[in-house]
Amino acid sequence: MANLTDQIIASQIPEEIVALIIAINSDPTINKSDPDIREMLPSTEVCMAVVADAGLESASPSQVLDQADAWMREQRTWQDRAMKVQASLQERFPFSKESAVKGELPEWSLEPWATKLLFQWADGLQNSVLEAETYLLNKG
Repeated sequence: MANLTDQIIASQIPEEIVALIIAINSDPTINKSDPDIREMLPSTEVCMAVVADAGLESASPSQVLDQADAWMREQRTWQDRAMKVQASLQERFPFSKESAVKGELPEWSLEPWATKLLFQWADGLQNSVLEAETYLLNKG
């Protein structure tokens, strides 16, 4: 894509994710390289573009913008797969509010990847989707 800017990248991310990125990058007490934090955020390049668009850093170089754009295109594929695997899990191993209240949780809901499937803009979404797909295959 020609003439990519930090603003173009940032405008494609939901507002709440932009706010999260800015909050984390504005707080000096947060270790931005912590794997648990990194896994919940978009790629480093997307975060750089959002921070630069907010005026907290200088403009991102074109290669960073290209990488951010490529990550976002690929992320949409992972988001689609995440929704499909969530539907498959729900269909095969139903989980309702009523069953949760009774303490009847499906085995999959306790897996480390289960809640991460909900973080559609996280860099860790790909791993969570792959783990969920593997879980479904193994429970075949």
